[in-house]
Amino acid sequence: MLHHFELFLACRYLKKKRLAFFSIAAVALSVAMLIVVSSVTGGFVKQYRLACHGSYGDIIISADSLMGFPYYDELVAQARELDGVQEATAVIKLPGLLRIDQPGRFKLFVKGVQILGIEPESYSKTTEFKAGLWKQSKVDGPPSLALPDKLPDNPYLTEGIKPKGACVVGVEVVCNRSSDGSYQRKKDLYGSPVIISVMALKRTGLIDVDTTVRYPFLLIDDFEGSVPLITEPTVYIPFELAQKMSRMVEYSDDPEHFEPARASQIQILAPDADLQELKKRLRGIWEKIARDNNYVGEAMVFETWDEQEGISILINQLEHERSLMTVLFGIMGVVSIFLIFCIFFVIVTEKIPDIGIIKSVGGSSAGVGRIFFVYAGAVGVVGSLLGLAMGWPFVVHINAIHDWVGRTFGWKIYDPRVLLFPDIPNEVDWSATMIIMIAAVVGSLIGSMIPAVRAALMKPIQALRYE
Repeated sequence: MLHHFELFLACRYLKKKRLAFFSIAAVALSVAMLIVVSSVTGGFVKQYRLACHGSYGDIIISADSLMGFPYYDELVAQARELDGVQEATAVIKLPGLLRIDQPGRFKLFVKGVQILGIEPESYSKTTEFKAGLWKQSKVDGPPSLALPDKLPDNPYLTEGIKPKGACVVGVEVVCNRSSDGSYQRKKDLYGSPVIISVMALKRTGLIDVDTTVRYPFLLIDDFEGSVPLITEPTVYIPFELAQKMSRMVEYSDDPEHFEPARASQIQILAPDADLQELKKRLRGIWEKIARDNNYVGEAMVFETWDEQEGISILINQLEHERSLMTVLFGIMGVVSIFLIFCIFFVIVTEKIPDIGIIKSVGGSSAGVGRIFFVYAGAVGVVGSLLGLAMGWPFVVHINAIHDWVGRTFGWKIYDPRVLLFPDIPNEVDWSATMIIMIAAVVGSLIGSMIPAVRAALMKPIQALRYE
């Protein structure tokens, strides 16, 4: 039980012993440093997870083949009826080339891209597609990939090259990112014709070397996601045109043989569902559809958004880097424990006469030990609070601080042109912060343990005669 005089002496030592201020400063700096490191590295992981989830929905169904899979419309319709499913949409994915050729205005521009054929309304309900659009995000209603009623007044939109549809490009396909993470958009590009080319596949799955499919499109908008790495090489076109370009439309070469239309992928949004259980139900639905249609084809892959190979590897890597950085800076924080041990050892040595007086008037050994334990706990609490007071504002204003350091000293650590995100994450991870602060208090108690035990075991006569 803690007595009043023990608490009084502990607080008095905290106020009067300037040597203890070094312990408080060490704890405060360690806590502030770990709050910044944990929040920033954890913010990278959180932001990447949110961006990936916003780009794919919750569950992705895909064929393990560029040829896609049939009966996707039946699967989408039945998936939408399941409990917990908010939306489902089919997607066509294929590699291609984007070409912009406008002599006198733009240099010849050719770039390898990933083409996504989407149904804009259902795709924007499943993903955060509309929120990332530069122009259409500000317009009410679902986004559109339809050609405008009247084509823009553009000399390169000649009657001989009338676009078959509109397209949206990932912002980094046609724009360069500046040093501050913003994009320098060339407004003359929007409303311009572009040519999208794909290598055609035969029904047998072989490349048709004699045929290249080229469709003219009208560039109407760009898409900027929170992780440019995901959307950088992407061009979005209408689903039906992507089917034609990839030869995934329904096909019949004789009355006895019919090939249904195909899709590459189905993306499903089900935020409140048990995703593993939902995957099993979707697999069962697909197996029944395949049996009913006597279909034996490509292997189907059912996975949650974070189980995709590239995403899961990068998330695990970011998690490991976060753990490594926290451990490394945590090891540096352990130095505070040794500093507290040394300081408290000196303080106990200085207070040996006081210890003798306390014991000679009836103070117990446990009471003497508690004085220094409370003293150390107070150092940990005050140091943790000061560390929070330093670390919290630093994390919140880290981008402004980084920009000021860059402008003033020319020292720029974070380059948004080459890293995943345009800004440094600036949200405090409060769960990690509470753990760090509790660990700081516990570490302070551990550091004071040996000096406190030494004080508790000291004989009164020895303490009074100590010089």
